[in-house]
Amino acid sequence: MGTAANTCCTPEADTVLCRRLDAQCGEQVAPDNCGVLRTVASCGTCAAPETCGGGGVAHRCGCAPEGDADICLQLGKDCGRVWATDRCGGYRQVSCGSCASPETCGGGGIGNRCGCTPAADVLLCATQDTNCGEIAITDNCGVSRTLACGACGAGELCCAGACAERTCPTVVASGPSSPTAIAVDSTSVYWIAGDSAGLYGTINKAPIGGGSAITLATGQMAPASIAVDATGVYWTNMRGGVMRMPLAGGPAVVLGGGPQPYPLALDATHAYWAGVGNPGSVMKVPKAGGTSVVLVPTYYSGGPQGLCLDSSAVYWCAPDSVVKTSLTGTGGTVIAWQTKCHSIAVDSTHVYWTEGYGSDRRVMKVPRSGGGAVSVLASGQEYPSGLAIDQTHAYWIEEGRRRVMKVPLSGGLPVTIASMQRPGGGIAVDAENVYWTTDVFGRPGGLVRRHAK
Repeated sequence: MGTAANTCCTPEADTVLCRRLDAQCGEQVAPDNCGVLRTVASCGTCAAPETCGGGGVAHRCGCAPEGDADICLQLGKDCGRVWATDRCGGYRQVSCGSCASPETCGGGGIGNRCGCTPAADVLLCATQDTNCGEIAITDNCGVSRTLACGACGAGELCCAGACAERTCPTVVASGPSSPTAIAVDSTSVYWIAGDSAGLYGTINKAPIGGGSAITLATGQMAPASIAVDATGVYWTNMRGGVMRMPLAGGPAVVLGGGPQPYPLALDATHAYWAGVGNPGSVMKVPKAGGTSVVLVPTYYSGGPQGLCLDSSAVYWCAPDSVVKTSLTGTGGTVIAWQTKCHSIAVDSTHVYWTEGYGSDRRVMKVPRSGGGAVSVLASGQEYPSGLAIDQTHAYWIEEGRRRVMKVPLSGGLPVTIASMQRPGGGIAVDAENVYWTTDVFGRPGGLVRRHAK
């Protein structure tokens, strides 16, 4: 008769069981090597910053780093990107978000914090085209403020935020945005207004004493220059040439054409203009209509910016000189070599011009016969444009400093007539006043203004 052999099993130690189960920490309940269900109170502890199961795996030491938002909150940051050590010891870059306008990241002077630094009064006054008095605005941080914009000099008046001599400029008329060239007669002002791209524009008119503006013509292709006589208003149109319309309005007729007509002037019988195209020419056409005549072809006239005339000659700004020719066209004669001539005018003795766009420009004159010395009437001008003269003074727009200027024709100190304008480059004079065009700050629309000379 046989007997069964006795068997035995030595239970593994807790550490061996934990190791076999790949458990590093915490309580473990599992069968041991002898098949006996055992409870191991602890398979070990974890070293900070790890915790048992902290990496997402049970009974394993690990660490789950906090999200970017939690780190930014701990650091007191609410925008931009920062480098930081997370709770697991990892050094990483985190994104703390963005700011809502008008705040910017760091705008209040603290890094990675949303904020806004209010602009100084002097800067905000400049953005509002204001250099005197007080104005109430909402500043760059969205805060309502009253700004102190300074005081005017001795003998000046504060006129709606702009200093002026003797009296404040008068608004003659309001009209479309981007007004440019202007002309006046005894009863009305006439001006061109263009779109922001300079492609199309309107011809406008208003009473010289002030009143409602009317639009004489619309849809004009890049109108650039305007003039007026006793019966009609004339302008240049890049598509149609030289246009004419009765002063009271009515059908616009094409008097003559040529390559891209730009500057324009009139005498008793003809309209004269210069083309800025390639080729360009100085031309004329009867005001009553007829055949256009080329006075001077391409050589002298390519790219002229200004044109004027007297009883015997036409004068214009060529690319490198001031040039004249007879009213019948007998070839061009250079009366001054100047590479920057932009706007031009003439009286009984001299030709006057402003140098073209740029800083440190001048207002010049030379005897109209040519050959004489060129005189400087004003220097240090920032982007001068437009030019008008009377018997005693020259008047122009200094666009860079937003001023309307004048200087004696015989020489002397330039005088500011009006400041803090947004001039469109158009200027004209009559016996009593100087007129100019200007945009309006902060809203659509343009103005025609005047000031006693």
